[in-house]
Amino acid sequence: MPPLAQDAGLAGALWGLLGACAVCLLPFAAVIILARRGVLSDHHVSDKKQRAPIMAATFALTALYMMALLTWQGPMILMALAVAFASGMVGLILISPWWKISGHAMTAGSMGAIAFLSWGPWALVAIPMCIAVCISRVVLRAHTLAQVAAGAAFGATVIGGIYAMMYRLLVG
Repeated sequence: MPPLAQDAGLAGALWGLLGACAVCLLPFAAVIILARRGVLSDHHVSDKKQRAPIMAATFALTALYMMALLTWQGPMILMALAVAFASGMVGLILISPWWKISGHAMTAGSMGAIAFLSWGPWALVAIPMCIAVCISRVVLRAHTLAQVAAGAAFGATVIGGIYAMMYRLLVG
Protein backbone atom coordinates (compact mmCIF):
# COMPACT_ATOMS: atom_id res chain seq x y z
CA MET A 1 0.00 0.00 0.00
CA PRO A 2 1.62 3.31 -1.03
CA PRO A 3 1.65 6.39 1.21
CA LEU A 4 -1.51 8.39 1.75
CA ALA A 5 0.00 11.34 -0.17
CA GLN A 6 -0.01 9.21 -3.36
CA ASP A 7 1.56 11.99 -5.47
CA ALA A 8 -1.78 13.80 -5.73
CA GLY A 9 -0.17 17.26 -5.68
CA LEU A 10 -2.04 20.46 -4.92
CA ALA A 11 -5.37 19.04 -6.07
CA GLY A 12 -5.02 16.13 -3.67
CA ALA A 13 -4.12 18.48 -0.83
CA LEU A 14 -7.21 20.58 -1.57
CA TRP A 15 -9.41 17.47 -1.63
CA GLY A 16 -7.88 16.46 1.70
CA LEU A 17 -8.57 19.92 3.15
CA LEU A 18 -12.16 19.76 1.93
CA GLY A 19 -12.53 16.35 3.56
CA ALA A 20 -11.06 17.60 6.84
CA CYS A 21 -13.52 20.49 6.83
CA ALA A 22 -16.56 18.35 5.97
CA VAL A 23 -15.78 15.43 8.25
CA CYS A 24 -14.07 17.12 11.23
CA LEU A 25 -13.97 20.91 11.35
CA LEU A 26 -17.59 21.76 10.47
CA PRO A 27 -19.10 19.19 12.86
CA PHE A 28 -16.71 20.28 15.64
CA ALA A 29 -17.53 23.97 15.06
CA ALA A 30 -21.25 23.14 15.17
CA VAL A 31 -20.81 21.26 18.45
CA ILE A 32 -18.89 24.16 20.01
CA ILE A 33 -21.52 26.69 18.92
CA LEU A 34 -24.44 24.51 20.08
CA ALA A 35 -22.75 23.82 23.43
CA ARG A 36 -22.10 27.54 24.02
CA ARG A 37 -25.75 28.31 23.21
CA GLY A 38 -26.87 25.67 25.71
CA VAL A 39 -28.45 23.41 23.10
CA LEU A 40 -25.94 20.64 23.90
CA SER A 41 -24.82 19.56 27.36
CA ASP A 42 -21.16 20.39 26.61
CA HIS A 43 -18.60 20.15 23.83
CA HIS A 44 -18.08 16.46 24.64
CA VAL A 45 -21.81 15.84 24.06
CA SER A 46 -21.90 13.94 27.34
CA ASP A 47 -25.66 13.42 27.18
CA LYS A 48 -25.99 10.27 25.06
CA LYS A 49 -29.42 11.35 23.80
CA GLN A 50 -27.85 14.40 22.13
CA ARG A 51 -25.24 12.41 20.23
CA ALA A 52 -27.40 10.86 17.49
CA PRO A 53 -28.29 14.11 15.67
CA ILE A 54 -24.66 15.26 15.75
CA MET A 55 -23.45 11.92 14.40
CA ALA A 56 -26.18 11.85 11.76
CA ALA A 57 -25.22 15.35 10.57
CA THR A 58 -21.54 14.35 10.46
CA PHE A 59 -22.48 11.23 8.51
CA ALA A 60 -24.49 13.39 6.06
CA LEU A 61 -21.53 15.76 5.55
CA THR A 62 -19.28 12.75 4.96
CA ALA A 63 -21.76 11.42 2.38
CA LEU A 64 -21.77 14.79 0.61
CA TYR A 65 -17.98 14.75 0.55
CA MET A 66 -18.02 11.25 -0.95
CA MET A 67 -20.52 12.40 -3.59
CA ALA A 68 -18.20 15.31 -4.45
CA LEU A 69 -15.24 12.93 -4.73
CA LEU A 70 -17.21 10.78 -7.17
CA THR A 71 -18.71 13.67 -9.13
CA TRP A 72 -15.46 15.58 -9.65
CA GLN A 73 -13.13 12.54 -9.73
CA GLY A 74 -11.30 13.22 -6.51
CA PRO A 75 -8.54 10.90 -5.26
CA MET A 76 -9.98 7.46 -4.54
CA ILE A 77 -7.62 7.03 -1.60
CA LEU A 78 -9.66 9.76 0.11
CA MET A 79 -12.83 7.88 -0.80
CA ALA A 80 -11.39 4.83 0.97
CA LEU A 81 -10.76 7.01 4.06
CA ALA A 82 -14.23 8.55 3.88
CA VAL A 83 -15.94 5.15 3.58
CA ALA A 84 -13.93 3.86 6.55
CA PHE A 85 -14.82 6.96 8.59
CA ALA A 86 -18.50 6.68 7.65
CA SER A 87 -18.44 3.04 8.75
CA GLY A 88 -17.11 4.18 12.11
CA MET A 89 -19.93 6.69 12.35
CA VAL A 90 -22.44 3.89 11.76
CA GLY A 91 -20.80 1.97 14.60
CA LEU A 92 -21.05 4.99 16.89
CA ILE A 93 -24.66 5.65 15.91
CA LEU A 94 -25.61 2.03 16.67
CA ILE A 95 -23.66 1.70 19.94
CA SER A 96 -24.02 5.16 21.53
CA PRO A 97 -27.68 5.00 22.57
CA TRP A 98 -26.84 2.09 24.90
CA TRP A 99 -23.19 2.58 25.79
CA LYS A 100 -20.85 5.57 25.62
CA ILE A 101 -18.05 4.01 23.55
CA SER A 102 -15.21 6.48 22.98
CA GLY A 103 -15.30 8.07 19.54
CA HIS A 104 -11.96 9.75 20.28
CA ALA A 105 -10.33 6.38 21.02
CA MET A 106 -12.06 4.90 17.98
CA THR A 107 -10.55 7.61 15.79
CA ALA A 108 -7.11 7.23 17.39
CA GLY A 109 -7.18 3.46 16.91
CA SER A 110 -8.32 3.74 13.30
CA MET A 111 -5.73 6.38 12.44
CA GLY A 112 -3.01 4.25 14.01
CA ALA A 113 -4.06 1.26 11.92
CA ILE A 114 -4.44 3.31 8.72
CA ALA A 115 -1.06 4.95 9.25
CA PHE A 116 0.52 1.52 9.72
CA LEU A 117 -1.16 0.20 6.57
CA SER A 118 0.05 3.24 4.64
CA TRP A 119 3.57 3.75 5.99
CA GLY A 120 4.49 0.44 7.56
CA PRO A 121 6.80 0.43 10.60
CA TRP A 122 7.37 4.20 10.34
CA ALA A 123 3.82 4.65 11.60
CA LEU A 124 4.83 3.20 14.95
CA VAL A 125 5.97 6.69 15.92
CA ALA A 126 2.25 7.62 15.98
CA ILE A 127 1.41 5.03 18.64
CA PRO A 128 2.33 7.30 21.59
CA MET A 129 -0.10 9.91 20.21
CA CYS A 130 -2.87 7.30 19.94
CA ILE A 131 -2.19 6.13 23.48
CA ALA A 132 -2.16 9.72 24.76
CA VAL A 133 -5.61 10.32 23.24
CA CYS A 134 -6.94 7.17 24.92
CA ILE A 135 -5.40 8.01 28.30
CA SER A 136 -6.75 11.56 28.12
CA ARG A 137 -10.32 10.29 27.76
CA VAL A 138 -9.99 8.31 31.00
CA VAL A 139 -8.10 11.06 32.87
CA LEU A 140 -10.76 13.60 31.86
CA ARG A 141 -13.37 11.12 33.14
CA ALA A 142 -15.15 11.34 29.81
CA HIS A 143 -15.05 7.53 29.50
CA THR A 144 -14.24 4.41 31.43
CA LEU A 145 -11.22 2.32 30.56
CA ALA A 146 -13.56 -0.27 28.98
CA GLN A 147 -15.22 2.36 26.76
CA VAL A 148 -11.81 3.61 25.61
CA ALA A 149 -10.42 0.11 25.02
CA ALA A 150 -13.52 -0.88 23.04
CA GLY A 151 -13.33 2.30 20.95
CA ALA A 152 -9.64 1.84 20.16
CA ALA A 153 -10.13 -1.83 19.31
CA PHE A 154 -13.15 -1.10 17.10
CA GLY A 155 -11.24 1.67 15.33
CA ALA A 156 -8.10 -0.37 14.72
CA THR A 157 -9.82 -3.55 13.60
CA VAL A 158 -13.13 -2.58 12.01
CA ILE A 159 -12.39 0.87 10.61
CA GLY A 160 -8.79 -0.03 9.76
CA GLY A 161 -10.01 -3.22 8.09
CA ILE A 162 -12.66 -1.39 6.08
CA TYR A 163 -10.03 1.12 4.95
CA ALA A 164 -7.72 -1.71 3.81
CA MET A 165 -10.58 -3.37 1.91
CA MET A 166 -11.76 -0.12 0.29
CA TYR A 167 -8.20 0.81 -0.63
CA ARG A 168 -7.77 -2.48 -2.48
CA LEU A 169 -11.13 -2.04 -4.24
CA LEU A 170 -10.78 1.63 -5.20
CA VAL A 171 -7.05 2.25 -5.54
CA GLY A 172 -5.53 -1.12 -6.27
